[in-house]
Amino acid sequence: MMATTEDCKNCKMELRGEFKLQGENVHLEWGNGQESQADFAVHVYAIIEISKEVSLVGYVGETTNSLSKRMYQYRNGYKNEKNQPTNHKVHEHIKTSLGAGHRIVLFSLLDDIPVTWAGKKINLAKGIESALIATWQPGWNGSRGKKLELVTRNGSKNLELVKILYNE
Repeated sequence: MMATTEDCKNCKMELRGEFKLQGENVHLEWGNGQESQADFAVHVYAIIEISKEVSLVGYVGETTNSLSKRMYQYRNGYKNEKNQPTNHKVHEHIKTSLGAGHRIVLFSLLDDIPVTWAGKKINLAKGIESALIATWQPGWNGSRGKKLELVTRNGSKNLELVKILYNE
C-alpha cells in the first residue's frame, strides 16, 4: 500500500515534529504545542522519511512510556536496560537519512480513550500499531518495506507533500 502523510492524518495521527541533525547529533524539533502532548503515556507513532523522489513510512511503533521519552531513546540510539536493539537501529536509520539530505517527520496518535474488556484495559495503540505495520509494511520495522511515491491532493507525484505537511 502507498502510505503518505495523508494516511497518517486519516488515521487521526497528528504531525508532532521533525528530526534534524545538529552536528553529529540527532535532534527532534517539536511542532507548536506538540511537546505537551508528548508527555502523555500511550501513543502509536509513525516516522516518515521524505526525499525528493519518495515518501517512505520508515517505522511504526507504540509506546507506553511518554512519547518524548521514546523519541529521546531514538535520538540517542543507545540500547535500553533490556538490551533491545530497536533504539540503535531506528537512530541509525534516522541519522543516515538526515545525512543524505532527507527529511524525517514524526506523526502520532494519543491513546487516551479508556477501553476495557472483562475488566481489563485494552491497549488500542498496540492494536493500531499491528494493523499499520501489516498494511504499510514499513522497512525499518524489519518487514518488507516499500518505497512510496509522493502522491499529493491533486494526484501529482512531486514534493508538494512538503506543502501538505505544513498546510501551506
